[in-house]
Amino acid sequence: ITTTAIAIELGKQYQLNSVEMNKLYYGALLHDLGKGAIPISILEKQGKLDDKETQLMQRHVSITEEILKGYIQTDVLNMAVRHHEKLDGSGYPHHLTNKELTLGDRIVAIADILSALLGKRSYKEKFSVAKAISIIEEMAEEGKIDVDIVHVFVLHHEEIMVQVQQN
Repeated sequence: ITTTAIAIELGKQYQLNSVEMNKLYYGALLHDLGKGAIPISILEKQGKLDDKETQLMQRHVSITEEILKGYIQTDVLNMAVRHHEKLDGSGYPHHLTNKELTLGDRIVAIADILSALLGKRSYKEKFSVAKAISIIEEMAEEGKIDVDIVHVFVLHHEEIMVQVQQN
């Protein structure tokens, strides 16, 4: 839910039209659907995942794609399954690069990262907004995520987070 709320607020900052916002909403909402097939022992593990567990966890993206393919629009599907791709090709599952990732794909990816950083998880406490900003700025500098979207979040983070909390 937080990923979706952040994505929508970022989409508003980009003044996406109603059709684009609708696609962004569903792409973000469905992004972790495949996690339903991942064992709870892995999802809620309190420590670092080992290599085998990491591979299984990463399968949630492919599972999401398998579930949704043929049932929703391709661009919505892409937003849902590209949230772990990185601009430099180091992401997964398809190792796509900046040329292959749309604005919607990039927004959902950053919204998902922010949701993970700002939320409490079984393996970590939630980070402050300042710490989350520091992390995403570093990722942008490394060419992993979109620097422009990060900049928009940084400029508007207070109003974005107010809206996220309300939603």
